[in-house]
Parts: sequence; structure tokens; C-alpha cells
Amino acid sequence: MPVEVVQREVVDAAMASSVKIIAVDGSDRSAGEAIASALDAIRGVEASCSRFDPASDLARANASPGARHVVSSLLVRIVALALEGYRSTGGLFDPRVIADLEQLGYDRTFVEVGAQEAHHVVRPPRGTWLPLIDVERDELSLQGEPIDLGGVAKGAAVDLALRAMAASGVHGLVDLGGDGAVSGPDALGAPWSIGIEDPAGGPDPVAVFTRSVGGYATSSTRIRRWEVDGVPVHHLLDPRTGRPGGSGLRSVTVLMPTAAEAEVEAKAAFLAGGDAIARHAARRSLACLWVDEDGAVGWSRAMAPSLIWVRP
Repeated sequence: MPVEVVQREVVDAAMASSVKIIAVDGSDRSAGEAIASALDAIRGVEASCSRFDPASDLARANASPGARHVVSSLLVRIVALALEGYRSTGGLFDPRVIADLEQLGYDRTFVEVGAQEAHHVVRPPRGTWLPLIDVERDELSLQGEPIDLGGVAKGAAVDLALRAMAASGVHGLVDLGGDGAVSGPDALGAPWSIGIEDPAGGPDPVAVFTRSVGGYATSSTRIRRWEVDGVPVHHLLDPRTGRPGGSGLRSVTVLMPTAAEAEVEAKAAFLAGGDAIARHAARRSLACLWVDEDGAVGWSRAMAPSLIWVRP
């Protein structure tokens, strides 16, 4: 007797992003349980890692960054992921840009950010990031420097949501605001077709890629933009300068084994800028697609096999 393949989809919201979860395989009941578990995993990351919620473990650690805190094992694991990303990108991914974001006015949830007056202070280069992480005791010290886990927490939430689904015997897709991962084929047994959003805000994607297993992430200036003294700025700051980076680019999309890794690599690739991103992607063997300020689309050799359509 053939086994019926069930596909169930839910759309929700968390971590200031839309959430899309598609569960494949199993009964409708197991799909529903898997989706509920996935949402719980995402909200667990949000509760631990939000810098805007004073009750979160991260906010508590940020409030006294020189102290040693007992925190959730979840936060410890995600800070460890951030440290790994910091090291692997040579510091281009650096959660300590929180201080620079706040000086530019991003010191509240983004929906509350409006036009700002300049109050950016030129700072000396930061030293090496060396947080104290004790995974056995669930202890954390930020060694005096607050952090914003942002994208890496978002990617970790996606990865944990897929693991929660797998515990119910279900695979599928989890997408959190355009960044996500898949843990198997779609209901027809084919790779998923995933569109890359137009950073100019157009209704159609700039490209479509396929993915059967693994993560993807896009760093884009489309949404988190505001003005300081009438000058447009965005949230993708270069940790070397404390100012918005990625000159010449509007967005960068990267494919990696996990969503958390994709988040880190997309940020680092964006900061390479329009003149250097092709070389950056080749040097790191990245499956990478980018859109420049004129709307032109480029991609790396490693990305080409996954692309099924690119805007002319």
C-alpha cells in the first residue's frame, strides 16, 4: 500500500520576522505536533537572545557585561556559535557592533527607530573578542563588551526548529524572514524552489535556487534602513569602522550547511563590498549570489549549480 505524504504549512511571526514552517511526511497529527515544536524552539531562542527584552538572558548579561552569569544553555550555545563565526571570518562577523548600532539610534526595536541626529563617536579599533563560555556550568561572561546576536540567533532558531521537527519524525522547511533551512525534499520528493527577495522591494524575486538539505541566508539593506542627519544608514555595520559597510551592494545570499553558518557568511560577504565580493566568494568557496546598487545580479561559481532562474 503506498504511503500518503502529508504536507502541512503554517505562517506565524517571531523574532521580528515572519515565520513559515512546512512539515512533510507522517500523519497530519505528527505534522501538527512537529510544527508546534518548531515554533516553540524559535520562541525559546527569542526569549533567551533578544537584546530588547529586559527579561532575556542576553539582556541580563549585556547589562553587566563584566560579570559572570548563569544563563540558559541555549544562550551559551548560540554565543559559542557566534564566537566560531567571529573566528572563521577573521572578525568580519562581530556581535560587539551593538555599541555602534546604538550610537546610530538602533537602541530599540526597529519599528521604533526613526530619523536620528548624529551622535556617533569615533572609537579605537576593538581588540580580540574573547567571551568566557562555560558550557558545563551554563555560565557566560562577555568580558565587558555587550553583544547583539541578531542574525546568528535567527539562524540558530531555524536550525533548532528543524531538529525539533525531526524529533517528531518529520522533515521540511523553516523560513524566518527570508533566511531558513530545509531538512529533506518537498512532498513530491523534489528539491525545494526558493526565491531570493528583490532588495529594491519589487514583487518578484531576483533569482530562484533549489535546496534539498541545508541552510540559506540573505544580508540585505531593504528593511533596516533609517537616516542620521539626513544621511541613509543601515544595520549591516563593518566592525572595523563601526559604520555601515558593503559599499556598492544591496544584498548578498549565501548557502551553507546550516542557517546559522549562512547568516555569518552572508554578513561577512556583504561587508566585502561590491568591488571585492566576487573575489571573497571565490576565496572562501562560497555558494553566493549578490545584487549591486544598480540592481545587477552576480553569483559565484559554487552557486551556479543551485540556480534555476535569475532575473535578466
